[in-house]
Amino acid sequence: MPQNNSRGFTLVEVLVASVILFSTITAVTLIYRGALLSSTKATQSVRITGVLPVATEQIGYMIRRQTSGEVTDLSGRNVFWGVQVEWTANRTDYRSAPSIFNFDTGRDEEQPKKYFLWHVSARFSLENYQRDYEFTEISWNEK
Repeated sequence: MPQNNSRGFTLVEVLVASVILFSTITAVTLIYRGALLSSTKATQSVRITGVLPVATEQIGYMIRRQTSGEVTDLSGRNVFWGVQVEWTANRTDYRSAPSIFNFDTGRDEEQPKKYFLWHVSARFSLENYQRDYEFTEISWNEK
């Protein structure tokens, strides 16, 4: 009877083990890469969201400061803690306050036009991540 003195693994066993090993390494690498990208985007989103209240307040201040009867479009660019903000504002309405009843004359008195409604579009950029926001702002002309 022939004696089988085989020690170790056959070539087929080594190839199957290699395929399993490399498949596992590839899957783990893809999962790690996806988690890293998600974590980076989440971090950037949190940083932008943290800047959002300060940026919208500053944009509102700049709109109110530049308000006049003939201006219909405004724009600006700011940087808040490393987050770049580009914004544009388009005037959508220009109205007066409601009329006031004058008890002396018994009539409604029309108020002068001085209130502006603006549609604001803002783009927040941090490294290669961008988010767009839209909101409305009100301003008035004291002149």
